[in-house]
Amino acid sequence: MKKFLLLFSVVLLGASVTMANPYKVDDASIEAAFEQATEVSILNVTDANNTLAPVNVTQTSAASAGGALIRCWFLGSLGWHRAYLNGEGFLFSKYCWTCGGLGILTTIDWWLLIFKLIGDGDVSQYENNDGWFMWK
Repeated sequence: MKKFLLLFSVVLLGASVTMANPYKVDDASIEAAFEQATEVSILNVTDANNTLAPVNVTQTSAASAGGALIRCWFLGSLGWHRAYLNGEGFLFSKYCWTCGGLGILTTIDWWLLIFKLIGDGDVSQYENNDGWFMWK
Protein backbone atom coordinates (compact mmCIF):
# COMPACT_ATOMS: atom_id res chain seq x y z
CA MET A 1 0.00 0.00 0.00
CA LYS A 2 2.88 2.35 0.77
CA LYS A 3 4.42 1.69 -2.64
CA PHE A 4 1.12 2.48 -4.31
CA LEU A 5 0.76 5.79 -2.43
CA LEU A 6 4.37 6.71 -3.25
CA LEU A 7 3.89 5.88 -6.94
CA PHE A 8 0.58 7.81 -7.01
CA SER A 9 2.14 10.90 -5.43
CA VAL A 10 5.09 10.81 -7.88
CA VAL A 11 2.72 10.54 -10.86
CA LEU A 12 0.54 13.33 -9.47
CA LEU A 13 3.56 15.55 -8.87
CA GLY A 14 4.86 14.89 -12.38
CA ALA A 15 1.51 15.70 -13.92
CA SER A 16 1.19 18.92 -11.96
CA VAL A 17 4.69 20.06 -12.95
CA THR A 18 4.10 19.50 -16.65
CA MET A 19 0.67 21.14 -16.63
CA ALA A 20 1.49 23.88 -14.14
CA ASN A 21 1.53 26.81 -16.58
CA PRO A 22 0.22 26.03 -20.04
CA TYR A 23 -0.14 29.76 -20.80
CA LYS A 24 2.75 32.01 -21.73
CA VAL A 25 2.65 35.68 -20.85
CA ASP A 26 3.91 38.08 -23.50
CA ASP A 27 4.77 41.33 -21.73
CA ALA A 28 5.21 43.25 -24.98
CA SER A 29 1.68 42.51 -26.17
CA ILE A 30 0.26 43.46 -22.78
CA GLU A 31 2.09 46.80 -22.84
CA ALA A 32 0.89 47.42 -26.41
CA ALA A 33 -2.70 46.74 -25.35
CA PHE A 34 -2.39 49.25 -22.50
CA GLU A 35 -0.95 51.90 -24.83
CA GLN A 36 -3.85 51.51 -27.28
CA ALA A 37 -6.49 51.63 -24.55
CA THR A 38 -8.49 54.78 -23.84
CA GLU A 39 -9.24 56.00 -20.36
CA VAL A 40 -12.90 55.94 -19.36
CA SER A 41 -14.31 57.97 -16.51
CA ILE A 42 -17.46 57.04 -14.68
CA LEU A 43 -18.60 60.65 -14.89
CA ASN A 44 -18.41 60.85 -18.69
CA VAL A 45 -19.99 58.07 -20.71
CA THR A 46 -20.84 58.13 -24.40
CA ASP A 47 -24.42 57.56 -25.39
CA ALA A 48 -25.82 56.06 -28.62
CA ASN A 49 -24.87 59.17 -30.66
CA ASN A 50 -21.26 58.90 -29.43
CA THR A 51 -21.52 62.18 -27.54
CA LEU A 52 -20.32 62.59 -24.01
CA ALA A 53 -23.12 62.72 -21.48
CA PRO A 54 -22.50 63.35 -17.79
CA VAL A 55 -23.77 60.66 -15.50
CA ASN A 56 -25.72 61.67 -12.44
CA VAL A 57 -24.37 59.72 -9.50
CA THR A 58 -26.73 59.50 -6.56
CA GLN A 59 -25.96 57.80 -3.30
CA THR A 60 -28.68 55.48 -2.18
CA SER A 61 -29.04 54.20 1.30
CA ALA A 62 -28.48 50.55 2.01
CA ALA A 63 -30.34 50.81 5.30
CA SER A 64 -33.95 49.76 5.43
CA ALA A 65 -36.59 50.16 8.09
CA GLY A 66 -37.02 46.39 8.36
CA GLY A 67 -33.32 45.76 8.87
CA ALA A 68 -33.11 48.46 11.53
CA LEU A 69 -36.27 47.14 13.22
CA ILE A 70 -34.89 43.60 13.48
CA ARG A 71 -31.61 44.88 14.92
CA CYS A 72 -33.49 47.11 17.37
CA TRP A 73 -35.66 44.21 18.54
CA PHE A 74 -32.80 41.81 19.26
CA LEU A 75 -29.85 44.06 20.19
CA GLY A 76 -31.41 47.49 20.63
CA SER A 77 -30.07 47.96 24.13
CA LEU A 78 -26.54 47.72 22.70
CA GLY A 79 -27.30 50.24 19.94
CA TRP A 80 -26.85 47.92 16.97
CA HIS A 81 -29.74 49.49 15.12
CA ARG A 82 -27.98 52.85 15.42
CA ALA A 83 -24.80 51.31 13.99
CA TYR A 84 -26.89 50.00 11.10
CA LEU A 85 -28.11 53.56 10.53
CA ASN A 86 -24.48 54.85 10.48
CA GLY A 87 -24.39 56.43 13.90
CA GLU A 88 -20.84 56.90 15.13
CA GLY A 89 -18.78 58.08 18.01
CA PHE A 90 -19.68 57.92 21.66
CA LEU A 91 -23.24 56.83 20.86
CA PHE A 92 -22.70 53.09 21.26
CA SER A 93 -21.06 53.42 24.64
CA LYS A 94 -24.01 55.51 25.80
CA TYR A 95 -26.40 52.76 24.73
CA CYS A 96 -24.28 50.05 26.36
CA TRP A 97 -23.77 51.94 29.63
CA THR A 98 -27.45 52.71 30.03
CA CYS A 99 -28.85 49.56 28.37
CA GLY A 100 -30.58 51.68 25.78
CA GLY A 101 -31.71 54.36 28.20
CA LEU A 102 -33.05 51.69 30.56
CA GLY A 103 -35.04 50.36 27.63
CA ILE A 104 -36.95 53.59 27.10
CA LEU A 105 -34.88 54.85 24.16
CA THR A 106 -34.84 51.41 22.59
CA THR A 107 -38.63 51.14 22.87
CA ILE A 108 -39.15 54.58 21.33
CA ASP A 109 -36.69 53.76 18.53
CA TRP A 110 -38.53 50.48 17.95
CA TRP A 111 -41.89 52.23 17.61
CA LEU A 112 -40.45 54.88 15.28
CA LEU A 113 -39.04 52.15 13.05
CA ILE A 114 -42.38 50.29 13.04
CA PHE A 115 -44.18 53.45 11.89
CA LYS A 116 -41.54 53.99 9.20
CA LEU A 117 -41.88 50.37 8.05
CA ILE A 118 -45.65 50.71 7.81
CA GLY A 119 -45.34 54.11 6.12
CA ASP A 120 -42.93 54.89 3.33
CA GLY A 121 -40.02 52.85 4.72
CA ASP A 122 -37.54 55.70 4.25
CA VAL A 123 -35.19 55.86 7.22
CA SER A 124 -32.87 58.48 5.71
CA GLN A 125 -33.87 61.03 8.33
CA TYR A 126 -32.54 58.70 11.04
CA GLU A 127 -29.22 58.00 9.28
CA ASN A 128 -25.89 59.58 10.26
CA ASN A 129 -27.40 60.85 13.49
CA ASP A 130 -24.88 60.84 16.32
CA GLY A 131 -27.24 62.39 18.85
CA TRP A 132 -28.59 60.66 21.93
CA PHE A 133 -32.08 60.51 20.44
CA MET A 134 -32.74 58.89 17.08
CA TRP A 135 -35.39 61.42 16.12
CA LYS A 136 -34.27 64.97 15.35
